Amino acid sequence: MSELDDVERFLDDNDDRVYQREPDTEVYSVTTILSKGTEEPDAIDYWRENNDGRHDNADWRDIIEYKQNRGTFAHYAALSNLEEVYPHGEKLWSEDEASSLNAVMERTGNYSFVYSIFKDRGEVETMDEFADGWVGEDYDLESLFYDDIDFFEDGFKEIMFDKGVERGDVESVEHMFALPETGEHKGFGGQADLLYTDPCTGDHVVADLKTSSGIYDEHRHQVAAYAQAALESPDMNGDYVDRAEIWRIDPDSRETEVEVVSDYKDYWEEFAAMTRGAYK
Repeated sequence: MSELDDVERFLDDNDDRVYQREPDTEVYSVTTILSKGTEEPDAIDYWRENNDGRHDNADWRDIIEYKQNRGTFAHYAALSNLEEVYPHGEKLWSEDEASSLNAVMERTGNYSFVYSIFKDRGEVETMDEFADGWVGEDYDLESLFYDDIDFFEDGFKEIMFDKGVERGDVESVEHMFALPETGEHKGFGGQADLLYTDPCTGDHVVADLKTSSGIYDEHRHQVAAYAQAALESPDMNGDYVDRAEIWRIDPDSRETEVEVVSDYKDYWEEFAAMTRGAYK
C-alpha cells in the first residue's frame, strides 16, 4: 500500500475534520485550524440576524447548507474531467459527493428551505409572493442547483482555456495529505484542489477553487497551506512551488476571477502560527 492510500479523513468527537496517515500522523484539517484561529467578523452576525428565518427573512442555516453541498458537488463536476490524475483511486466520486447531491435533492420539496434559497438569490421578496409561485411551480430548486453546477463547470473550463492549461499540464486533483509536526508547524492535513504546471512559464502552481462571493484572507491562508504541503510532500510533485492561486467561480453572482497570491509565504507563516494555537 502506498503512502497515498494511507491518507484518510474523518470527523472526531468534536466534529472537527481530521486527516490521518498511518501509522502515527493524525492532524487537524486546514479548515479546522482556520476556524480555531480566526474570529468571525461582525458582518457574519449581522448577516445571520437579517436571515433568521422569521417573517419574510430567509434562514441562514438553509443558505449555508445549500452552498456547502453545492460547493462539494461543483468541485466534483469540474474536476471529474481530470480524474485520471486523481491520486487516491480510479474515480473521484465518493460518499461526500453522493451525500451532497442527495441532501439537495431531498430539500427540493421543502417549502421553507426553497424559499430561503430563492430569497437569498433575490428571486423573491416575500413569503406571500413565494406562495403564489410555489403553486405555479416557478421555484424549482433542482433546476437552480444544476444551473449553478453548469456555471461552475463552465467557469472552470474558461479559466483553464484562458491560462492555456491542458489536461497534460495538470499534475494532480483533490490531492489529500496529512503532514506531521515539524519545527515550523504542529501538523495539518487537507485536500488540494489542483496542482498544475503553467505551460507558458513552467511554474509549479497550486490552485484552490471557491464558490464564494469574494476572496478573503482565510482563502489565502488556505491555499498558502496547500502550497506548503506540496513543498513538504514528494507525492504531490511539489519540490518547489512558484505560485499559489485562488479560482473563484460564484454561481450566485455569475462572477469569475483568479487571484494570484504572490505573498503566499507570508500567509503561510501566519497559518503556521495558527497550527500551534489549534492544538492547545
